[in-house]
Amino acid sequence: MNEAAATPASKDVEQALGYLKLLWGEEFLLGHDEQGYWAAPHGQIGHIIRTDDADELGEKMNGRAGR
Repeated sequence: MNEAAATPASKDVEQALGYLKLLWGEEFLLGHDEQGYWAAPHGQIGHIIRTDDADELGEKMNGRAGR
């Protein structure tokens, strides 16, 4: 088993991404990497939203929804 997958922090990230995908998955490709959370609107190359916090990412996506 991968130790990184079992850490509390990674479980928090997975849970946050699951929630964001539930709300925004039809409009955005979502992920998390060493720089934090990110979202890219489907069909828009080069438009990436990045934040350190999942809640902040949700707020930013809310402001861009339907564009």
